[in-house]
Amino acid sequence: ILLVVAFAVPLSSRSKKNWSSLIGASAIEILLIAIAIAIPFLINEPKRMKDSVNLPTNVKYADSDSNIDKETSIILSLNSDNQLFLTQINNLPDKVERIEKLITPEELTNNLERLSRDMTPDKKIVYLKADINASYENVLQVFDIIRKTEIDKVGLVIIGEKKDSNPYQILSQRFEVRLPAPTINKNVVVKPNPSTLIAMLEKDGKLKLNLDDMGMISDPEKLGIKLAAIFKEREYNGVLREGTNEVEKTVYIKASKSSKYGDFIKLVEAVKGAGSEPIGIQIDDIK
Repeated sequence: ILLVVAFAVPLSSRSKKNWSSLIGASAIEILLIAIAIAIPFLINEPKRMKDSVNLPTNVKYADSDSNIDKETSIILSLNSDNQLFLTQINNLPDKVERIEKLITPEELTNNLERLSRDMTPDKKIVYLKADINASYENVLQVFDIIRKTEIDKVGLVIIGEKKDSNPYQILSQRFEVRLPAPTINKNVVVKPNPSTLIAMLEKDGKLKLNLDDMGMISDPEKLGIKLAAIFKEREYNGVLREGTNEVEKTVYIKASKSSKYGDFIKLVEAVKGAGSEPIGIQIDDIK
């Protein structure tokens, strides 16, 4: 607007003072344009660079969670070298400080018990930031330690889908999964529930739903379509979760130990997108 007004003044009537005003207005506009261009980078980069692991990106159907980076939250990071870190968040007056401490499985047990001691059952959740190239076998070990400390919820932290509400992918998002209680007596034979659904990722990348072939993890659409159809049929027939008025949409995920964490997240994404709730993780009897 300043430039338009300045250019509207006839050249012949301009004094040196007018020219100075025009130059000043131009400089201010250039500065404003530069700031407008820089703002997205200033917002985006610091947030993304804070994570020491290469999180799964552009993931759909995850839920926002403002507790992911709070001081009171339990946050674990597993890098591509399968090193495990416990993250401490300190909200200082002028900045947010993140301290990552390398931790052993033995130390993890004690720390989880200490950090979760004063948490109510509904607040007991561990946030896991795992690298897409981390071994799923190591992720399973972390899951096993967590459930033995009587925590049954894990928030799998990801970078959400790029869209209008999250254009720079900086919102904290996660998939919540449930861990089964440790098996006390492995010799007890449990009668299978006919409504149980198990989505399996085999070591060669093949997908199965119970015993039915569902294609490959590179294209899990077939699995999602099948699950959505099952849930719709259950809703029509009134197949409810035991003790509730909710349609039974529980799906358990069983992945090969040799899988990469990134492929495991693709499977969780497909199951969640089909409408599954809750999502359970099979830890025992993984060949």
